[in-house]
Amino acid sequence: MTNTTTTATTAKTARDTAFETTVSAAGKVLEAELAAAGPDKAARRAAWARYGDVQDAAGDAYRAAQAAERADRDCDHPKYAYAPAAITRSFPGRPESVSAARSWVAGFVPGSPAADEAALMTSELATNAVLYSASGLPGGVFTVSVRAGAGSVRVDVTDQGDAPRGSAAAGLGKGLAIVSQLADVFGADGADRWFCLRTGGA
Repeated sequence: MTNTTTTATTAKTARDTAFETTVSAAGKVLEAELAAAGPDKAARRAAWARYGDVQDAAGDAYRAAQAAERADRDCDHPKYAYAPAAITRSFPGRPESVSAARSWVAGFVPGSPAADEAALMTSELATNAVLYSASGLPGGVFTVSVRAGAGSVRVDVTDQGDAPRGSAAAGLGKGLAIVSQLADVFGADGADRWFCLRTGGA
């Protein structure tokens, strides 16, 4: 599984290199054309105009690459073909619920090479909810929502918010780092932490 952060860094490096190479080459051409033009103002203006056109084109290409990269990390991008409606289940905020949530999510991607990763990431997010949020307090629950499709799955794990300061549940788990490494896309919206994963289906 490709690490999204590494992919983004690589893409940014490629974008920067392409832009700098193009503009640098155009700058050398400009210098040569200005030297050849001498005092001819019309020729010099034409040379500068051509250089400007190259800069504009390079800038457009750079921005297009940025947009493509953002789309690649967007869970709502069409390449993530999952059902529009989520199936949701609530679990008691107890440690034994982690394995139950893990098994439930794995059932949505049977036979997929990504099933183990989906189960592991669900386990990490559920553990985070139980150990480090109000969901882990007496009577607490956490909710798991799954949108699975032909080739992708999105899983949301929503807890009950921050635990009161000073309680045993207060804090933030390190499992989120594991999810960020394994997921194609990983994000958080308040108490909802989610990931998207391509499952290899047709």
